[in-house]
Amino acid sequence: MAQYDKSIALATRLIAKFGAPAVLRRFTDAALADPDKPWRRSKPSDNDIPVSAVFLNFGDMGRAGEQYMSGTDIQTGDKLVIIPGEGLSEAPRLRDRLYRDGAGPDDEGWAIVQVQTLDPNGQQVLHQLQVRH
Repeated sequence: MAQYDKSIALATRLIAKFGAPAVLRRFTDAALADPDKPWRRSKPSDNDIPVSAVFLNFGDMGRAGEQYMSGTDIQTGDKLVIIPGEGLSEAPRLRDRLYRDGAGPDDEGWAIVQVQTLDPNGQQVLHQLQVRH
């Protein structure tokens, strides 16, 4: 049993209770079709990972000023999203997208602008994302 297992379980349980189902779509580069022409890549592959997510407004948390001072640009409509670290092999990346309502063909999803991971001792407890339409 690792040192932060109880914290990870608590974060996962609370996010599942108060969050909504979402889909984290991971994009990975495809292999080069022709090594002599590296600019011609095939279409990147994607992998959908179901997650629970808590969507918050930055203004509701009283954090807009704090983020402004830290140099992070928060635009109107940006959301603060908290997802559990359990079940993800690595933290979300900036090229990934987050879908709130099923990731259908008409859903443009949310672009990930910033990722902060709470990972004491290398154990991922949760991820805090700044997302934008």
